[in-house]
Amino acid sequence: LLPDKDGYYVLDDDVQMEKALIILKGNHVHLCLNGHTLTAANGSMFFDLRAGAKLTICDCTAKTVDGEYTAGKLTGGTGAIGGAIHARAGSEFYLYDGIFCENTTTGNGGAIYMDAASADYPGAVFCMYGGMLCHNVGGYGGAIRLSAPASADLAGPTFVMEGGWICHNESPNFGGAFHAAGNATITLLGGVIEENTAAQGGGAFSINGITAVELSGTVIRNNAAVTWGGGMYIRSGATLNMTGGEICGNSAKVGAGLLLEGEGTTLNLIDGKITGNKAGAAGGGGLYASSKTVVNMTGGEISGNKTEGYGGGLALYASTGNISGGVITSNTAVRGGGMSLQGSQVLLGETRVSNNQASNSGGGVYIARANTLGSNVTIDGTVISNNNAKEAGGGVFVFMNGNTATMKSGRVIDNAAKNGGGIVVQRIC
Repeated sequence: LLPDKDGYYVLDDDVQMEKALIILKGNHVHLCLNGHTLTAANGSMFFDLRAGAKLTICDCTAKTVDGEYTAGKLTGGTGAIGGAIHARAGSEFYLYDGIFCENTTTGNGGAIYMDAASADYPGAVFCMYGGMLCHNVGGYGGAIRLSAPASADLAGPTFVMEGGWICHNESPNFGGAFHAAGNATITLLGGVIEENTAAQGGGAFSINGITAVELSGTVIRNNAAVTWGGGMYIRSGATLNMTGGEICGNSAKVGAGLLLEGEGTTLNLIDGKITGNKAGAAGGGGLYASSKTVVNMTGGEISGNKTEGYGGGLALYASTGNISGGVITSNTAVRGGGMSLQGSQVLLGETRVSNNQASNSGGGVYIARANTLGSNVTIDGTVISNNNAKEAGGGVFVFMNGNTATMKSGRVIDNAAKNGGGIVVQRIC
């Protein structure tokens, strides 16, 4: 029998579990997998962590050789809520080593489901320092689901990632790796989240509601969503503070690296890279922000992204932007190789927009309406250089009807196009 009482335990053989192990309040179970495998049977998950319980999983045999990670496993869990672990309000789970693989649920959270706070206990806590979550399948959150609290006055769960891998997980809905429903706290300090898929939005992450996400070291790469946000889909008032890390090589129809949507949703890009992502015709190779989103960019790099539509580096649609630092370079689009600004209020400050390409117009910057909503763009200190448009506006292309573009300072130099290498201002007849 596996332990459910406070203490330190080491597996000495593989174990098949017939039902979930319930860990009660006041018990902290430390379990070393020791290279062995836990298998679930009879539609069971592995651990049910009740309020006040703690679980730590490690593996003294874990190692990485030539890029391949090996360790003991928890596999075959099929819990109704959380394929492998259900962490209830007031519980804590710590993962140092070990592999959660091929767990599934008919509910949410293919491997792990975390409850929000209750009236008596704070939200569940999951700290991931190493290990791997792979090949799990869940409805919302292929690997991990953070549930929403019953009211806005209560906090959601807390997730901290310092190391390890979350990879090859799937969702038929949102959040190939991870889905958070509201009021959660998410801190991404390290590790890799890669090659996860979602049939709708958020190939790696789907964040919905008033949630704070801190990204400073984790790499989010090569994830895919059929429609929205290949790397991250953030909406409904959530905030992403990006001070490091990388969002790269992701794909989606719109917002390949990052899609932000909804009033109150905010991106603060201070450092880090959004690079090498590819969107379809809906636009936003690096990032796409719509519906009253706010984008503040004071540093970092948006580079090497592509779209078959508008905004190779970034696309703002009916949103607000303060682009006052960082670099937007070597992106490609049909219109707005560096950026597309439609129906948006934008300040372009001390930013460099360079070496971007548009197969039609606006090699560096493309300014237009969003339906009947005009743009108001101020350029004050931006250097727009060495961009190329096949047709018009190598540096900047502006549709004047309903839009205002003001240049206070900065430079538009060494750009090229068939018509108007520097700036084209066109009035629609």
